[in-house]
Amino acid sequence: MLPVALSLVDVTVRYGERTALDRVSLEVCRGEVVGILGPNGCGKSSTLAVAAGVLDPASGTVVVEGRTRAADPTGFAARVGLVPQVPALYD
Repeated sequence: MLPVALSLVDVTVRYGERTALDRVSLEVCRGEVVGILGPNGCGKSSTLAVAAGVLDPASGTVVVEGRTRAADPTGFAARVGLVPQVPALYD
């Protein structure tokens, strides 16, 4: 079995009163390719943002190659890349 590259465990994301992700768990092993499909508003972008460390979950754990953003922010960020469909650049 391949080593786990990305692990989300019971991840919840909220925007105010609205829950975007409710206890989502996911494991992706090194070398796997995973697609996330679903209708608009189902939490695809929120899942990717949490996995990339762009968004903090309200609860749950995100681990990238054995590192959490809280314990090792530099090591976590060095192992994650995210290219959004629509560029969101700020001044």
